[in-house]
Amino acid sequence: MPCGGSGPGPSRCLILLLVRVEVGVLLLVVRRSRGPGHGVTLRLGPHNPSARPVSSTLRLGRPLVKKPTFIVRPPESRSSAGSDRTMRRIDISIPLRPAMAAFPGDPPFTVEPVHSLARGDAYHTSRISLGSHAGTHVDPPLHFLPDGAPTDRLDLEVLNGPCTVLDVDKNHPAIQPTDLGTLPPGAVRVLFRTANSERWVQREEFFSDYVALSLPAAEELLRRGVRLVGIDSLSVESDPTGKFPVHHALLRKGVIILEGLRLQDVPPGAYDLECLPLRLQDGDGGPARAVLRTT
Repeated sequence: MPCGGSGPGPSRCLILLLVRVEVGVLLLVVRRSRGPGHGVTLRLGPHNPSARPVSSTLRLGRPLVKKPTFIVRPPESRSSAGSDRTMRRIDISIPLRPAMAAFPGDPPFTVEPVHSLARGDAYHTSRISLGSHAGTHVDPPLHFLPDGAPTDRLDLEVLNGPCTVLDVDKNHPAIQPTDLGTLPPGAVRVLFRTANSERWVQREEFFSDYVALSLPAAEELLRRGVRLVGIDSLSVESDPTGKFPVHHALLRKGVIILEGLRLQDVPPGAYDLECLPLRLQDGDGGPARAVLRTT
């Protein structure tokens, strides 16, 4: 676009550009001041009369004295980016506390005060003791396979992302392939909500007749390409023989097992799973905080 004035007299040029950045609009104003050696002022700011734009000056026809500065806030800090504000998180983890339920043979959870304000100390500090599979936790391949990956080398991308909460008929004593009918094609993460969830509400004690995943169902999940399997019991498997074929089948294929979930308040459907186990070096398990994000 030509600017008015081509002689030695004053020449001015005003260019207004509206630049759309995601859901916001920025106003870019370019002004040319008098004469060929005076320069151009760039003003960049929100398309908001009350907002203060950022200005910078550069020279035309001469070496740059000052480069233009463009300030664009990252999307998560923009007032217009409110997607995360519309999300809510559902905690599906077991609170760690003394006398909590534990799988038979696992170490109990204990906590002992070391420093206490009540005793005149300047702060609180406690000593805790727990098993590597206490409460809500992950089973890495090392749990059953001598050359399997430990907890600190699990793929965090598998532990976090879209997941499906699948409701299992409350009268089913075990999860069978027929219970997978509503699992969407291509699902990567599945959490099973069984009759266990309601029983945890009634009492926080271990019960041996919990609903678990059958071997045929585990093999069907592998066939479908599922990479994370979660369940509302302290073990994904109930095997009186002690051979644990379900664990072996899943962990051999690198599937991460997430046990000890609390899903009684979670309707079946699609969610985003956020799960981070403790980074235990060479760990055979990892207590975790697991939450579901939903709108």
